[in-house]
Amino acid sequence: MRTTYTDKEIKAYLKEELREYLAKIGPLTAEEKKELHEWVASGRSVYSNPYCLYDDSGYTMEFISGLRVGNDIREDPSDCIRGSAAGYAGNPDRADPF
Repeated sequence: MRTTYTDKEIKAYLKEELREYLAKIGPLTAEEKKELHEWVASGRSVYSNPYCLYDDSGYTMEFISGLRVGNDIREDPSDCIRGSAAGYAGNPDRADPF
């Protein structure tokens, strides 16, 4: 089994991944589209994000979801904390994260 790929093969793979992702992700702002293209051009997958954020299932968020959540956190970090705590309030089956 081959484990190394040429830069050309990697770029071709990422370009195809980006094309498929754009076909299914839905509308993007011009800024989101620009940041996504820069992310992929730097050799990264659309299925990773700059904040290393994970979804509720424990999988890495894809780029646009991670970007949007990261932007929300930057705009109001306290909202993230309140949102996390609210998810645990009154639910004895979930441990308090604080």
